[in-house]
Amino acid sequence: MTETNIFYETGDIQFSTCQTIVVPVNCEGTMDEGIASIFRKRYPYMFERYKWICEQGLLAPGKLWIYNSPSKRKILIFPVLQHGEERYRYMELGLAKFLATYQEKGITSVAFPLFNPTGTKEKDVLGLMSYYLAKCDIAVEIYTEYIPRSQTLVPLLERLCGKFTDEEIYNIKKKLCFEVD
Repeated sequence: MTETNIFYETGDIQFSTCQTIVVPVNCEGTMDEGIASIFRKRYPYMFERYKWICEQGLLAPGKLWIYNSPSKRKILIFPVLQHGEERYRYMELGLAKFLATYQEKGITSVAFPLFNPTGTKEKDVLGLMSYYLAKCDIAVEIYTEYIPRSQTLVPLLERLCGKFTDEEIYNIKKKLCFEVD
């Protein structure tokens, strides 16, 4: 298969229309940074299950876990960190597992963030992801740049409704964009 199934996107992955969203995590039971922290806030029950799975030692690089949200969206928990160190090999193990199991898991479309491991070049990571994901027969989005939803939503709403106060902007970010604590 060619890369015609891969679409490179910028924006906020949580608002993708794909059936499944990939959330890169560590294996230590914390979701404190990046996209993981946004999903921790948006899906607190998922976070509690993820924490329990990590405490039991059931999550490791190459092992994937799917959380089926109440909205029918699938959240694919994808370990890329173990014991505080990022590894290129961990990404490869997870991508190989995804390729081998996505059909049996009923995944019909998927959005991946661009993994950002320490010590690797973005083009190498993108090449690795494209190599595996081009072999899928489903639509795959790779978000190469994260742009918070509020950066586009707030100005649009202000054009429609007029200028917002700081408190109103805070509430929009919190309730519509899941961007603040």
